Formats: sequence, C-alpha cells, structure tokens
Amino acid sequence: MALIFQASSSSPQEVNETLAGVAWLGPYRNIVGHLVLYAVLGSLLQICIWSWRSSLAWSARWAAAAIAIAVLYGISDEYHQSLVPGRAATVLDVVVDSAGALAAVVAVSILAKLTRRRLNQSE
Repeated sequence: MALIFQASSSSPQEVNETLAGVAWLGPYRNIVGHLVLYAVLGSLLQICIWSWRSSLAWSARWAAAAIAIAVLYGISDEYHQSLVPGRAATVLDVVVDSAGALAAVVAVSILAKLTRRRLNQSE
C-alpha cells in the first residue's frame, strides 16, 4: 500500500521516467500498472487474512473481504491522486484496480484449493 501511495504522489514526469522501461506497452502501461499493483495487493491481503485463522482460510467471505479492502484502497488512492498537481482521478482506474484484485484473489483461491486437494490425496 505504501508503494501505491508513493507512486500516486509522483508527478506525471516522474511517472513517465519510472515507467520508461515498459514504454513498449504504449498507452496500456497505465492499465497494466494498475492491474499488476492491485493484483499483488489483493493476493497479499487474501494471504494475510488467511493467516489469521486457518479454519477460515477457504471461505469466500474472506476472499470478498480482501477484494473489498483493495477496492476501497483503490478509491482512496484515486482521491489522493486527485490532490497531486498534474494528476487526475478516474473511475476507469478504480475499475481496473478492482479487476486486478479480483483476478488475483480468484487465482490464489484456485491455487490454494488445488494445493489442498493434492495434499489430501497424497496422505
């Protein structure tokens, strides 16, 4: 979350310099950046929530909580970004953030279920 906050605090010139290595993405680098950052955030939130109690690890409710926290942080991040000179908040960024978090949480859940199934079969 601190990395996302710091990135949102950067000026447009600083963002362009930071993302110069992925210039080949062209106009999609902003979308890919949001997808990747919020996918990492969503998966880390889910793993963190799972670590609280193992009996709750496979609950869809807790996966939804991880997604909700990521989406709420995305909304607050866009608000913060709107206060930075030269930057603007967009609804599209929140939608992309939400999609990244959702995709990661679903992927982590599927991987966890497959891993648990394999462990149960090997016993």
